[in-house]
Order: sequence, then structure tokens, then C-alpha cells
Amino acid sequence: MAPASTFLLALAARGTVVLAIANVLVRLLGRRRMAGCHRLLTATALALLLLPVLPGLLPRWELRLPGLPTPPSEPGSGGRHDAGGAYGLATAGSDRATPAPAARASAGSRRLSAASTAPWDRKAWAAVASILWFSGLAVSLLGLLVALRRERRLVSSARPLEGAWGETLREAQRALGVGRPVRLLASDVIDTPATSGWGRPVVLLPAAAASWCAQRRRVVLEHELVHVQRRDGARRLLWRLVVALYWWNPLARLAAREAAVIGEHACDQTVLDLGTPASVYARHLMEIAVTLGRTPRLAPALPMVERSQLQRRLQMILETTQRTGSGRASALLALALLLGAVGGVAAALPRSGATTGARPTMAAPAQPAASATSTPGACLEGTRGSFDGFLSEGRDADGRGGGFTLQQLLGQGQRLCARVQGDARFGEQDGAIQSLPVGSTVLIETRGGRGSQLMRVTGAEGGPRYEWWRNGTVRPVDDEAKAWLADALAVMAGYRAIGSLQGKVGGLQGEIGGIQGEIGGLQGKVGGIEGERGGLEGEIGGHQGAIGGLEGRRWQASPAEQARIDEEIQAHRAAIAKLEKDMEARRFDGRIADAEAELKAAEEKGQPEIAALERRIADLHAEDRIAEIERRMKPVRERLEATVQRLGS
Repeated sequence: MAPASTFLLALAARGTVVLAIANVLVRLLGRRRMAGCHRLLTATALALLLLPVLPGLLPRWELRLPGLPTPPSEPGSGGRHDAGGAYGLATAGSDRATPAPAARASAGSRRLSAASTAPWDRKAWAAVASILWFSGLAVSLLGLLVALRRERRLVSSARPLEGAWGETLREAQRALGVGRPVRLLASDVIDTPATSGWGRPVVLLPAAAASWCAQRRRVVLEHELVHVQRRDGARRLLWRLVVALYWWNPLARLAAREAAVIGEHACDQTVLDLGTPASVYARHLMEIAVTLGRTPRLAPALPMVERSQLQRRLQMILETTQRTGSGRASALLALALLLGAVGGVAAALPRSGATTGARPTMAAPAQPAASATSTPGACLEGTRGSFDGFLSEGRDADGRGGGFTLQQLLGQGQRLCARVQGDARFGEQDGAIQSLPVGSTVLIETRGGRGSQLMRVTGAEGGPRYEWWRNGTVRPVDDEAKAWLADALAVMAGYRAIGSLQGKVGGLQGEIGGIQGEIGGLQGKVGGIEGERGGLEGEIGGHQGAIGGLEGRRWQASPAEQARIDEEIQAHRAAIAKLEKDMEARRFDGRIADAEAELKAAEEKGQPEIAALERRIADLHAEDRIAEIERRMKPVRERLEATVQRLGS
């Protein structure tokens, strides 16, 4: 795979993990710590933009993930890798014998033949994916530039707004401690207040703002000046760049929308903290929303009211009075967790491009030609560090049916590895080979420090054939080798039995999880319908609240103002009638009843099934049986560890 596609694949994996972790942390912080969530999401945007270069700046630790390729070994290495070599091939720095020239030539010719006949579809798809990614990035950046230019024209065409607005601006700046100069402009193009610019901030107001009351002027400017104080225009531009870079990832767009909502509510909280009652502030937002028309889509500009966010913001504002504590410690902990996760992900996943000394992938290498000097192997590469154990029943390490592959850490960093091909049969407790058909193979290997021990048992006419290697050198199969094999097979049998029990328990737990997931999905369905109805009821309540506010102002207004208020009231009532008709058409009561009946049927069916599966898990007595196997295996394992240490020295 080309370096560019490798780089993009790794970047996609990193970005997805960081976005998922950030989403979880935001949910854990919750609505009551909006300022902390705001800072957390800003750090997320910066991390996502730095991810392409972070791997080159951080120490690297290996994490093998399927499908993430790494560069091949250096030319001329003869397929050899770092100590331990893939599948037991001769390694640099070990005393294993090197394959004969004829064997190397044969292996090389097979590799060249495989390379020449390999399908090009994978490379073609990688090239297509790279082209699509960069094309999407170019289109997204072009759209961002167009929006920036449109915003610049909007600001240049707006006119200064002074008088009462200017005085209110100075009062709000003093209240918030904003020392930066802020321009106040009015525009006929927009219908909602907005903040623009991050170098020279501008507060844009609709033309109708000239007639707004003093209270609305104050809350609007306080809200917009908080954006200026926190440099939210630059934050929003960061998220636009993130969405451009990860345009294909829906998590990026969801995070950008979440950052916008949280940024607005963080400003809302500050306005409320300055003394504005939540109900009054919500009413002003509703009345501004009523006048919304088509506002041009701006780049980093921050509109105060957007219909798509209004309902959620109103709910947050009205719940703000329930807030307790600043949550500073929780926010700092979440930020530390995010930064730690970003560093770990950037260091763990493969870097782009060729890297000197990089280990090869798990793809099976070309096997050397059979000869007296070629050394087989049972241990797979990529199983160091946090590796603990691996068991794959029914397939060998090359993916062929039959046999199994097992690898297990012993004490002092030692490893026990087994690769079995064919229909071999072993003793249940001692692991002794009871049956080995012709053509079947058993490879048992232990590694510790720089040494290795390996036995190959091959099914043949007249009985099994045994071959013994010690530290890469062929040795006669003596009593010491037989004792080593007996202990290794017994330990192998123990770990196979443990793996079988754990697999049975895991399978039954998976069935339980599937049933619980089905029930949970139906519960979510009921909740979704109720939430849908609640959203419409909330909109109706918002309109009713706006009507109440307008009626309260009407008696003190002039006749002309009363006429305008009457029109707004009629607009609210028309909106309420439309929403009520919509609610009736959506048949909420019937849909909820159907969903609840479906949920009840699933619970009545699923609960007995879950109870039966839990009984089957209990009947396995897996914990007791595993403890007994480990107790029985302990002296054999300790003896094997001592043998491996002695033979490897």
C-alpha cells in the first residue's frame, strides 16, 4: 500500500478514536459544566488538527491492529527481522543457521513471483481512497474560503450603530472586563445578532435592533461580548478546519455541532450569572427567533440564535438554575484524560511512510525451502509488550482449517507457542500426542531472553518424526528434549482447556448481551417517540410563553406598537396551531402503545432466555474449573520455565 494511503488510514483511525473519547468525556461532564466542556472540545479540535504531525514528535509504542499496514523490511535483509523473527525465520543477532544459498534463491524467486502476480486492486482502491480524501478536503476548504469572503463583504457593507447601543456596549464591556475594542455594526442582511472576526472583533446586529428595549440590548451585548472574550470565532474556525480535514467522518460533524451548542450555552450561563433571570432571557431568544429569515451562512461568525439549536438551548437555560458547583476538578480531569488519550493514540498507531527498522506485518512471509539448515517457528510476531495470551481453535496461524494456534506468556518474559496443522489429537490433561495423521504437523516453541527451543513433530508412515532445535541449531532429540516437550505439551493442554471454558462463557454472555441489546433498542424506540412528542410540546410551550410576554407588554405600548405586537401574537398562535396539527398527524399515543407492546413482548420472551443462559453459565463452574487447572498446571509450568531459562543460557 502506498505511503500516502497508509498515512491516511492511520490518521483516520487516530481521528475516530479521539472523537469518540471526546464525545464520551463531554457526556460525562454533562450540561452543568458547559465551560469545561467548551475548553475540552477546543482541545479536541487542536488535537485533531495536530494528529498528522504528532506521531513524529512522540515516542512510539507498538500496537498491532488488523488492516493497518507497516512498511516491509529493508531490501537485502533476506526476509529476516528483529530478534525472534516472524514464524521462526533466521534472525539477525541470533546464532541460528542461515538458509543455504539455494534455499534463499528459491524463497526469493517465490516472493518475486507472488509480487508479480498479486492483484493490483488493493493498490488501486488505496489510490482512489487517497484521491477522494484530498478532493473532499479541497472542496471543504474552498467552501470555507467562500464563506470567509462572504462574511468579509457583509461586515464591510454594514453601518456603525451608536446612540443607546453604544452606551450599552460600554456598560457591558465594563461588566465583563472586556478591554479589546469592539465595533458595533447594523446590517439589513441578517436577522439575528452575531459576532465576527477574531483579530478585530465585530458585533453585527439586524436592522430591527434599533427599536429593541434596553433589557434586550444588554443581554444581547453581554452574550456577544462573552464570545469576544473567549475568542469563540477562532474556536469555530478550528472546528470548520477539522470538518474539512475529516469531511468523511460523521463524528467530526457531530462534534462540531456539539461544540457550537455548548459554546452558545457557555455564553448563556455567563449572561445568567450576571443577573438576568432565565425566563426573561429565554423569552428574548424566542422573540428574536420569531423574526428569523434567511441569514447567510458565515464561516467563523457566531449567530446568537439558530433554529436548529433553539429548543435544546432553551431547555438548557431553564435547567441552569439546577446547576451545582463549578465542576473545575472534573473538567481538568477530563482534559487530562483527553490529552493522555491523544498522546497514546498518536504514539500507538503506525506512522506513515517507511521507517527504518520497522517490523513487518502479520501477513505470512514466504517460507524458506526445506533443508537441513532452515529453522521453522511457532511464535508469531507482534505479540510482545502487553501480550498475555492468544488461542485460535479450528484454524492454524496461516488461516487454514484444522489445528490451532496458541501463544502464552510464561514467567520472566518467556513465551510458549504452539502451531498445529491437521487433525492431531492430544491428551486432555497431560497434552501428550495421541494421534498424528500423515501430513499433520505440531510445532512447539519456547522463547526466553535470547534463547529459543523448538520441537517439530510430523506425522509420517511408520510413526511421528521428531526434530529438535536449540537456539537455532539442530540437535539430537535426547532425554532433555523429551522432558521439555512433555512439560510444554502439558502446559499447552492446560491453557487450551482454560481458553475453551472462557470461550464458552463468552459465547453465552454474548447471547445474553444480544437479548439485552434488543430490549434496550425497543426501550430506546419508546423513549425516542416520547422525546419527539416532548420536543413538539416544548415548542408549543415556547410559543405560549412568548405570547404571554407580548401580552404583558401590549398594555403599555403605543397604538402602533400594539398593532405590531398583535401581529406577532397571531404568528405565535398560527405556529401553535400548526404544531398541534403536526402532533395529531404523528399519532404519538398509538405509536407509543405499539412500541410498548413490542417491548413487553420482547421482555416476556427475553427474560426467561436470559435466565436460562445464566444457569448454563453457572452450570459450567468455569471459575472453579479454571482455578483447578491452574493449580494442577502450576508445578509443570514452573519446571518448564526453569528448563527454558537453563537451555537458553
